[in-house]
Amino acid sequence: MLYLGWCFNYENILYFAKLQKTEKIIYLSSVNVSDKETSHYAHVKYRIESLFVDYENFIIVRPSTIIALDHNKRLLGGKDGNSFNLFEKLFKYNMPIPIIGDGKYLFTFCFLKDLTNFILLLLKDNILLNKKINFFSGEYLNFNAFIDYIAIIKRKKAIKIFLPLSFVNLLCKLKIFNYKNIDNLINQRIYYDCNNLIKEKIKINQLIEVAKEQ
Repeated sequence: MLYLGWCFNYENILYFAKLQKTEKIIYLSSVNVSDKETSHYAHVKYRIESLFVDYENFIIVRPSTIIALDHNKRLLGGKDGNSFNLFEKLFKYNMPIPIIGDGKYLFTFCFLKDLTNFILLLLKDNILLNKKINFFSGEYLNFNAFIDYIAIIKRKKAIKIFLPLSFVNLLCKLKIFNYKNIDNLINQRIYYDCNNLIKEKIKINQLIEVAKEQ
């Protein structure tokens, strides 16, 4: 068994795996993959994934935004684990939370615990052999609902301020906001949903279920 995260020289690694007759390779990287060269990072990842085509037993897992709640109910995740720091401060001081537009766009995420359980499942099972999986967990929650559930977990009131898209676009032009980050947030797509077979085999730690425990 060979587990691959982000590393270099994949040709040599795969060649070595073939020599050792490794029975399965699990490649784990983010969902940001594209066959278009407009994004160098996403395209390089696409080219790396293409190397696995000649390998008989592989599974490519592309997790969406990975989040976790620590013992203090602090939300962790995103870039360097600090992407939710602003929300944490807003909740702590009972300040309004800015919501872009109406907040009714999808917010795809996966809990770290779910991803761990999923990888353990793939180590034991071949149900997704030779497939590429965009992995997320939880319901089809929109961003607005996501904030509501986080508020329930923190036992706080979600005070929201909705920012019109025209105003957000103006802030992007003034380079106060990053247009690409805003576009990624409000135009997320779910390319792969865990099918019923997977849902029966791993316990999905859905945000709603976490909120029910409070």
